[in-house]
Amino acid sequence: MSGIILSSYHRHLKGLDIHLNEQIKQYQNYWKVVQVPSEKDYPFEIPDLEFKSMLYYDTKDSGRGCIHVGTSKRTNATWKYDYHLGWLNVDDRQLHTLDSPSTRESNLQMLYLLKK
Repeated sequence: MSGIILSSYHRHLKGLDIHLNEQIKQYQNYWKVVQVPSEKDYPFEIPDLEFKSMLYYDTKDSGRGCIHVGTSKRTNATWKYDYHLGWLNVDDRQLHTLDSPSTRESNLQMLYLLKK
């Protein structure tokens, strides 16, 4: 909420259109994708995930994306969750393909295609 107020005030001072509905939509999307998945949504075979990092990216379609990276305490397997694409078990090499924000979305989509 404070971000919308500050952005709107800044735009007002600069004589720009506030675009309130667009700002609201961007923030709603942001909070939807950054929410860490709850245990009830974990893959059925991995009930003990511990999330330690999030990787953000800009999408062509929906604005903002966020990859939640978690590790199973029991098996040490690495899983990633993306609101737009779902769950994916990844190895370290695959995870490192997501290091660059400029290629993150395209590499992420490629990983999902390879797993199908």
